[in-house]
Amino acid sequence: MCTSSMNLIPDSDWSRVTQRRQGVEAATLLDPALDKYTSTNIGLAKVDAVEQLGNGIVLVAIGGCSSATQALHIYLGKNGAEYTGVGNVNTQAALVPLSGAGCFQPGQVEVIRSCDSSAGASAVVISDSTAWKVSIKGLSKPVATVTKLLELPPTVEEYCLEWQTSSIGLLLVTLEDLNEATEPAAAILIPPPPRKLTLRMYTALDGWKTVCTVPENSNGLTMNRNGTRCTLTVMKNYIPEEGERGEYFIVDLPGADVDATATPCALTTGAGRVMDGGGGCLLNADGSIAVMSANLSLDRPITTTCNLWVLRADSTSGKFPSAVMHGDAALEPITTGKDIVEFGWVSGCTDTLWATWVVDGVHCETGVLAVPARATAGTPTWTLLPAPYTSYRCSGVVSLGGNATGADVAVAGGAPVDTSSLFFTAESATVYPQLVHLLQRDQAVVVALPHRSELLDVFNELRITTIDWKSNEGWDMKGLLYDAPWLTASSPIVIHAHGGPAITMPALRSNAADSTRYPLRHLLLAGYKVFEPLFRGTLGFGNDFAIANFQRQGNPETGDLGDILQGMDALVQTGVISSGTKFGIYGGSYGGYMTVRALSATKRFQCGVAQYGYIMNRWMSLEGGDFTYEDEYFGAREDWPVPATTTGSDTFHDLHQIDKPVLLLHGKDDDICPLSQSFPVYHNLRSRGIATGMVVYPGEKHGFSNPVHKQDSCRRTLAWFQHFLPTGDGNAVPFEAWLKSKE
Repeated sequence: MCTSSMNLIPDSDWSRVTQRRQGVEAATLLDPALDKYTSTNIGLAKVDAVEQLGNGIVLVAIGGCSSATQALHIYLGKNGAEYTGVGNVNTQAALVPLSGAGCFQPGQVEVIRSCDSSAGASAVVISDSTAWKVSIKGLSKPVATVTKLLELPPTVEEYCLEWQTSSIGLLLVTLEDLNEATEPAAAILIPPPPRKLTLRMYTALDGWKTVCTVPENSNGLTMNRNGTRCTLTVMKNYIPEEGERGEYFIVDLPGADVDATATPCALTTGAGRVMDGGGGCLLNADGSIAVMSANLSLDRPITTTCNLWVLRADSTSGKFPSAVMHGDAALEPITTGKDIVEFGWVSGCTDTLWATWVVDGVHCETGVLAVPARATAGTPTWTLLPAPYTSYRCSGVVSLGGNATGADVAVAGGAPVDTSSLFFTAESATVYPQLVHLLQRDQAVVVALPHRSELLDVFNELRITTIDWKSNEGWDMKGLLYDAPWLTASSPIVIHAHGGPAITMPALRSNAADSTRYPLRHLLLAGYKVFEPLFRGTLGFGNDFAIANFQRQGNPETGDLGDILQGMDALVQTGVISSGTKFGIYGGSYGGYMTVRALSATKRFQCGVAQYGYIMNRWMSLEGGDFTYEDEYFGAREDWPVPATTTGSDTFHDLHQIDKPVLLLHGKDDDICPLSQSFPVYHNLRSRGIATGMVVYPGEKHGFSNPVHKQDSCRRTLAWFQHFLPTGDGNAVPFEAWLKSKE
């Protein structure tokens, strides 16, 4: 049976719910009060961009699912002068919608850059593939005038912009695919023809001109604030790799009035894992310092911690060294053993970085570093943000006071940074995203985001706690328990097996409430606890922990599946749940593999939902073309027959052991875990009369990006659990009764 948005694979006649599921209207499977929370339009507000404009004005672009009616808001910090003397407390402040800028809808503003202006403040923003100038007058009641500058060509894949001197104005650099579009019915070539990726630039003086062609696997375009250089991330393979191997390149941009082409130059060779998709190599304002994320590991790019490295241009020639590699003195580490979540330059400071990393697997730390202009001895010391923001995940750090010092001299260990006057987005395991303006070490202004108040009535009841236990082999294990006050010790619990497995999983409260890659709020609201074991192989616990699942994936005794099972036991032993509580399991990618594996290797689960998973490693490697996963976790990919060290983790040969219901959800065009990995599970179960179902989403690759498909997957996942893992109360909506009891 087929619809315009998805393909429904017929399943066995296991209940009337099956027929309703095949009847396309997945929404009818759920109570309307629960169905509301499967929508991608329900969630938290977020900050898309922040820029200081001067005169104490900070321009903030709001996105996400907010109560705001427009994107652009202002914060009149005035360097915190009006908040002096508030004492050792957090003072509340509010964002104010920018009058005259109502044409920008929430979530539509992607970038903000300040402009020079003789009167008031101004900025250039990108919204809906168009550059606009926003001129602001007045301080007590700022009012904006919006002027259209430029529409981006449809061939643009990525872009960077800055505002230069008044004679140049807007400077835009774009990465464009200039290949002619192929006919839909054209033959598909493997490998595909090379893409003609071109770097172009635009200024008001010269209009558009070509800078250079760049390698076909280029992405991650960045540019320094002065607009003289840009960097690119060039991936090793046109096929998506688990190892994300690549190199960083730099391009010297021609002047606005210079008709010349440039040549991309390799900054690294053997960078190992890089930040695929952008932000991995950032230049300081004048383009003399490059900071990059890489692990410089060619044999273990997946599981080796990525450090931050500094590379400096020659002080005489202004040129960067080319193709530096591991061991080159020119490449200096500024972090060691920190699993970096995000980093960037502090806007408004001279050569000062901010970075957030994961510690002890579940918590974040955020620090700032004044990067010395010359080489220093040893790894520098970062200045942590003051408590409580030391343990928050922070991003988009802006200085409202230009407070960094020490960046212009070589200081052993790095110069300390005064963190007062920093302005940033922050969130933690207990706090939803908010803006923070630091004043002094014991003072801060907390600026609330426009979260929807009617949603906070529900979301404020959701919480995360960390569960600790010991594995059979003595590893210190942690897991995240998502809970709510309407849930009890006897509430059924759903295990979320995370993807990767080599990813960080910090405890953030927004993961309980927001529309994430793997939403879980609808499960909590429907009466299920959710437990997320951070099994071996998860990043954030050190390299030894990251490789502890080599050749042990899916092992129920000495591998990561064993970690999950022992975490379930710990929930009972600590009294979090009562003995006899029933479990379900779900997950995507590696979590999809783990779902099927857990149901084939144990009898601990009542049912499962596997999203875009896999069942055989060698098959997945050969069909998809990415060998980095099998090389690193199992090795011996040239060996035939396939060795037992590899097949021992496969689920294909154990499908006959599954005797519990399994729902499979997969993207038709998945280029990492191919769709073919789900069909054998479905056909095996159906042939044996085991309740099963399968939904294929057209146009989706590895994950569900189409909001319609994403909501459909949430609806079907919850309906599956409600039928095969009932809450015991007739699938009532427990959170509604709880809220009414509080009235």
